[in-house]
Amino acid sequence: RYVITGGSGADTITTGGGIDTIVSGGGVDTITAGGGNDIITLGTGVQTIKAGTVAANGTDSITSFVSGTDILDLDVFMDGITKVFEAIATDGADITTDANVIVIGGAGTIASAATAIAADATVTGTDGIIVIDNGTDSSVYHTTDLGANGTETLLFTLAGVGAAEALVTGDFIFA
Repeated sequence: RYVITGGSGADTITTGGGIDTIVSGGGVDTITAGGGNDIITLGTGVQTIKAGTVAANGTDSITSFVSGTDILDLDVFMDGITKVFEAIATDGADITTDANVIVIGGAGTIASAATAIAADATVTGTDGIIVIDNGTDSSVYHTTDLGANGTETLLFTLAGVGAAEALVTGDFIFA
């Protein structure tokens, strides 16, 4: 277990398999989360948080995430897939695109969100990202099959981001 504190410059921080505490500085930082369930506190500036690997990715808690500034890099889960983003107010709302990043406000559980997405005929993709909130925090999941209610894995908890639908397409990157 390590405590890693970034400085005011552009830091690159990579964690290992333990449960680490990372406090980024004020610069443009890149944090790659490893296999442990890390606790990440973001500083000012543009902070990019990268998921570790598919085989070794913990469930990380991120505080001070600023939508429109900070970025979740999910390339290890979505490599080669073109991002199609859609935010909806509730899991009962209609999804209008064949999105692979679906952000749902007010969703009670990942099970109810995944079931609602799979029931929507517009969504046909496999790998995807589902983000839900509980009114206090938002949870970022990877799913193996959006269109058929695959297996969902929690990647990040955005502590204090109580309205998932306020997240924007620029908050997520993958190529």
